[in-house]
Amino acid sequence: MYFNVDADKEGEDEMLRQVEDILDVFGDVYCNKHLVYNILELVVVRLVPELGESTPSELLSERGVLVAEGNKKTV
Repeated sequence: MYFNVDADKEGEDEMLRQVEDILDVFGDVYCNKHLVYNILELVVVRLVPELGESTPSELLSERGVLVAEGNKKTV
């Protein structure tokens, strides 16, 4: 990381302020939640690519599994 500051005490304080400003983004609960969900979605789609193209219900119906009111029944 590049800091455009002097190497004296004021420069160190400015570097700390810049780092705190950058890391402050991770202090927002909404941003963290959004980030975790996006990472999780990326991992799942990498592991099961067909989930990126259709919904789980569509995939189950293609495989002959009926989902009704939370109960799974095979045809």
